[in-house]
Amino acid sequence: MANVIGAERLLPAPKILQIAQLNLKVQNQYNLSEIQDKLLTMGYEQNNLVQGPGEFAHRGAIIDIFPINADNPIRLDFFDDELDQIKVFDIASQKSQQSLDHIGVIPATEFVVTTQHYQQAKQQVEDIFNTYRQGLVGVEKKHATEGFAPLLHQLYQQERSNALLPYSHYFFDDDTTLLDYFSDDALIIFDDYTRLMEIKENSNSVILIGWYSKSQLINCFLIKYGGGRLMSSLPANHAQAYIWLTFNVA
Repeated sequence: MANVIGAERLLPAPKILQIAQLNLKVQNQYNLSEIQDKLLTMGYEQNNLVQGPGEFAHRGAIIDIFPINADNPIRLDFFDDELDQIKVFDIASQKSQQSLDHIGVIPATEFVVTTQHYQQAKQQVEDIFNTYRQGLVGVEKKHATEGFAPLLHQLYQQERSNALLPYSHYFFDDDTTLLDYFSDDALIIFDDYTRLMEIKENSNSVILIGWYSKSQLINCFLIKYGGGRLMSSLPANHAQAYIWLTFNVA
């Protein structure tokens, strides 16, 4: 079940999600750094200790992972680069509950992006903003630059943040949505189809909350205290906090 925004949100191609899984088997050899990098790509957050689903921790020859498709975290115990043991453990007591021969870990998010994706998005977003910035002067230029800085920082640091979701268009080459994950003979039921079409046609309100349809040619940068004009279609408290910029994209 999904609303219009969820159904039209840009996603990685199905083939990317298919390979963005971590399959591990005891006695096989792995590179610990590569496992950590893949977990980050899969949307897992690295912490000192695993406390909840979607997190992992690395200490010496041990990697703890709390898969989102598991009730309890798992502990990978390596001997050099060989996976010696896979154990399910209790998050409170840290005591092992059972041993496994293999485990499959699925992504913690559908926003599966690699370093290459971040570099691609950073370059495109930065180029578009710099082009716009050239037309500004004085305090307007200063405010726009300051407003753009947090987004640029997130892209450079490859942070995982919901604030990046409106910029999905710059991460993915294809306009893939949830509908592309269905088979050709899938049964899709629409509740109040007429109302859904009205929402889709009201592009201004949809854009401002970060939705991009496949036919959309305008992308919005939500920049706090940036240059541009106030979002008149939003409630007054939001309009006072944010100013929006639009850029036409070929």
